[in-house]
Amino acid sequence: MKKLAFTAFIALTACVMQGCDDGTNVETVPAAGIVSMAGKPLEGVSVSLLPISDVGIKGAYGVSDSSGNVTIQVSPDQEGIPPGEYGVILQQFTQPDGSPIPEGSSAADVGAVNQIHPLYGNTDNFLIKVTVPPEGDSNLKFDMVKNPR
Repeated sequence: MKKLAFTAFIALTACVMQGCDDGTNVETVPAAGIVSMAGKPLEGVSVSLLPISDVGIKGAYGVSDSSGNVTIQVSPDQEGIPPGEYGVILQQFTQPDGSPIPEGSSAADVGAVNQIHPLYGNTDNFLIKVTVPPEGDSNLKFDMVKNPR
């Protein structure tokens, strides 16, 4: 299961960052928020937004900082996201002992594991969905619970 989640993460990341859509042909609005577990901010969580309806992109992403803040972008050069409804994928890969992956090492090299419950990576039934309104939203909430059902 962990190997499948890791493979899905790599595929999604590659798709979003390298060519599913570079985001340059769409108009975006600001999108940002806080990633947390039971209200406590989390650092280093990958946030992927996958459109539930056609919004002109295949996905967008961001990574939470030390305060849990995340800014969503459609490409490395374009922040924001088209308005619409999105399913959210949350993942946090670390070394098996929970420590961060060292600079210059790949996740595969260190046997990385996802610290987030696998249900938050389920694209068949998103546990978290967000709607980005036409004016954008800088207060999106990506709050998880430890043991989702």
